[in-house]
Amino acid sequence: QVIIAKNNNHAILVPMEATTQVQDKYFVYKVDGNGKVHYTEVTVDPQNDGNNYIITLEDGSFVVLDCGFSTAAHKTRLYNILADLYYQNFGKQPSADSPITIAAWYMTHGHGDHYSTFMAFCESFGSKFKLESIIANFTSDEECYNTLDPNNTVRDGYKSMANKTQGTTIYYKVHSGDVFYLRNLKMEVLYTHEDLYPQSLEYFNNSSTVI
Repeated sequence: QVIIAKNNNHAILVPMEATTQVQDKYFVYKVDGNGKVHYTEVTVDPQNDGNNYIITLEDGSFVVLDCGFSTAAHKTRLYNILADLYYQNFGKQPSADSPITIAAWYMTHGHGDHYSTFMAFCESFGSKFKLESIIANFTSDEECYNTLDPNNTVRDGYKSMANKTQGTTIYYKVHSGDVFYLRNLKMEVLYTHEDLYPQSLEYFNNSSTVI
């Protein structure tokens, strides 16, 4: 993996916990010169966010991890990368008859900077790829009650998005200790939010599934 540094002299570093997400938009509370508080939308820079990984399996299919924010450029970039990897494997461009196959889309948790591109990607490119499975452990309403910054948008919407893709998609709700195989890839679940029991889930980030 190669990470290219990018300097941004016009940005302010804001902790994720200090933001509020509404759909695919992010907001912060800003205090003006008169001491008044304003609810203000901010633009998030998705570069090098660490939420974008693709694994190529032995048969040319893929495992995708999260894939971050939803922007027109981001979802198109993801498709172009998958199409390029497909070409490298098969020597031809993907088509409706021979689509890109995502063996699994692994989602860590439900914050928008982890799932949003999944939703946008299915909406825009669903007819061009096959999604065989989703791997996650989404929280229930009860589990994230009184949790800081919960978001169950992808939990409630993944089925309708998956229906836009080719074939049938299976949701695998995984638990700590599970070991399973996708082609030549062995995966072991190391942590889910269920491991916090009997403590309650205090921060929604701690609902991440770790494989």
